[in-house]
Amino acid sequence: MKQLILFYLAIILPMVLFVYAVKNNMLSNNWLLIVFFSYALVYRNIIDFYRLKTKGILTNKDFFKLFVPGIRMKYFKELYWM
Repeated sequence: MKQLILFYLAIILPMVLFVYAVKNNMLSNNWLLIVFFSYALVYRNIIDFYRLKTKGILTNKDFFKLFVPGIRMKYFKELYWM
């Protein structure tokens, strides 16, 4: 995922769908929390790891490194800029 536009689409599109589902009352309160935390704690870490791996910054051994709170800020520039 070296192309920045694909990375932004991968992180923004699920949130657009989430907001649409909330606005149209498609999710109950329990599912709302499950979907939101799944996105924030699992999906985003996987997408960020994949981007850092394709850029050659992280290896497969470093997968669980991104699950530590705050460690993503260390790679902020590599994630969100070219």
